[in-house]
Amino acid sequence: MRGLKCKLSFLSKALEKKIEALFDRRSSTLTPQGESAKKISPTRARPLSVKVWIGLLLGLGIYTCESLTAYAQVGAVTPTDYTSTKENLTEFIRQGMGKDGVKGLSLALVDGDQVVWKAGFGMADEKNRTPASADTLYRVDSVSKIFTAMEIMRLAEERRLSLDEPIADALPGFCIHNRFKDSKEITIRSLLAHHSGLPAAYHQGMWVENAESLAQLVEDLKQDYLVAPPQSFYKYSDLDYSLLGRIIELKDRQSFSDAMRDHLLKPLSMDSSTFDLSPAIRERMAKGYSGGKERPQLYLRDVPAGGMVSTADDMARFLRFLFAAHPPLVEPEIINSMYEEEYGGIPLDFGHHMGLGWMLNGLGMDDTKDLVWHDGDYVPHFCRIALLTKEKLGVVVFANCEESRLLVRDLALRALKLMREAKYGVPADLTKLKVVMPALISVPEEKINQFVGFYSGIGKAAEISKGGSHLRADLMDHQFDLVPTAENKFIPRIMILFFPIHIPQYGVEFTTVEGKDVAILSGLGDPVVFEKIQPVPIPLAWQECMGQYRLDNPDGQTQFKNMTLEDRGGLLTVNAKITSKIFDITDTNYLITLESISDEDAVISGLFYPDGDTVHASREDGHIRLYYAGLRFTKMDAPGCCLKETIVSK
Repeated sequence: MRGLKCKLSFLSKALEKKIEALFDRRSSTLTPQGESAKKISPTRARPLSVKVWIGLLLGLGIYTCESLTAYAQVGAVTPTDYTSTKENLTEFIRQGMGKDGVKGLSLALVDGDQVVWKAGFGMADEKNRTPASADTLYRVDSVSKIFTAMEIMRLAEERRLSLDEPIADALPGFCIHNRFKDSKEITIRSLLAHHSGLPAAYHQGMWVENAESLAQLVEDLKQDYLVAPPQSFYKYSDLDYSLLGRIIELKDRQSFSDAMRDHLLKPLSMDSSTFDLSPAIRERMAKGYSGGKERPQLYLRDVPAGGMVSTADDMARFLRFLFAAHPPLVEPEIINSMYEEEYGGIPLDFGHHMGLGWMLNGLGMDDTKDLVWHDGDYVPHFCRIALLTKEKLGVVVFANCEESRLLVRDLALRALKLMREAKYGVPADLTKLKVVMPALISVPEEKINQFVGFYSGIGKAAEISKGGSHLRADLMDHQFDLVPTAENKFIPRIMILFFPIHIPQYGVEFTTVEGKDVAILSGLGDPVVFEKIQPVPIPLAWQECMGQYRLDNPDGQTQFKNMTLEDRGGLLTVNAKITSKIFDITDTNYLITLESISDEDAVISGLFYPDGDTVHASREDGHIRLYYAGLRFTKMDAPGCCLKETIVSK
């Protein structure tokens, strides 16, 4: 989940692996199961391996871009011959799986009501030599949200709910602390489009076996806080979809998994797909791999947001339904409305366009506005579904390996381009975008000084300092220079031995949006936003909270070591070493900045994910405790005297 899982709170290691995956090229001789493939010329060169040096750069992952030709609609040839498409993709998969060490991969291509191709490559279970196929079960993770959204749309069409009704009407008993005066309502539409203002996750109990019910999660959220005013800007949230799942339970008067089976999956003949991960289903699933080793299966409470399993064959049935609206579960107009942008034109969305459940941009196919997509990232499984809505072309790709992300993303995009070429004659430009080194300029010292300071984004703090005629950045335990290409635009530079290496495919732009000074990192698909933090006097109540803390309610998945609340250059910060089975990290340094908003509450600085979450301090039985998303931390040294006496139930 975008998250939330390998995603942003524990990002460094996973993203460094993506960098290694891009630069550590190897070859492969894999063959699709049940298919013979004609060898074609390789489509990607093998660049020099520099993974050791690049790993020192940013820890911020690489999303490659494709240069695209103008799209001129031409008449389709009937029937369409996709032979060359399959041959090209087969070779691309063979090479990609080899170079990235991907164990197993399955895919399906759909043209309207026809399945063009479905196949498997490599191994679903390496130990038992079980080949991957179109019938292999994978975790689809956040692609589950598309199905949850579809069931909500079905209920809306039956007038059993309204997309614009307040969540309190659809979900009696729901409430959450709201520090934003005169804010708009949380509506079902805002949940579907990730504009609700809810936190990204409620961490306590999220990854445990035999997790609490969705009904109990609603009760737990009464102790949590909004991170933004509802309908104010985009904040990706698994909680949005967990609450939608609870609404489905109430409207259908069934458990969520049963409701989805009876009203969506079964009518679509998606017989292998389920939200009910019984032991028998888990046994059938593709094994997951990371670093060449098998990884244990994880559990997840937020099933509506990321708990579905499916196959390429079943997902092909779903794509056919989207294109043909058959069987007639909902009207075509309802399906098409999910592809329309919601909450457009909000400056703090930073160009992110969202439909009802679907992502509408950021995939790297800029010559069309009819592309919608969603990823599912359930470590180590990875999934992408993408479709051209007007051309009625779709692809779904699964893989069972953490190292598969670049391959799956590139493969899905490549497949759509080749299918469009085969069907409509639009040339598929498969060349990589050539990165041009921009001219470097000199920037006045007073201008450089404006950008110096602390910034917060993706739940972590970054320090920008002056380095002579350029800037120096310290982020996620990585240090690098930022050299100017314009007065407010910079590119990264690292030193290898004594040689400067510029990285022009990334850019950092300093600007002001809605009165907020931000640094926007580009080159990653969607922009990553860091907000500048101004040191302010730390209130006495929070000074008394400073010290070392222990986690009182561990879940067995994540450990916090040496966690301290301290003053760092006038900023209130939390520092810890984190070990997580979920994200496969060990003793990773983690630094976040907090902004106090009262004697009891402070929020994580920044505008991105999971920025805005609230940390609540209280005195209970002579102890100072901090609460964050259901986690409880107790101060280990003697408590202070300045906090108000409060009772907090978690």
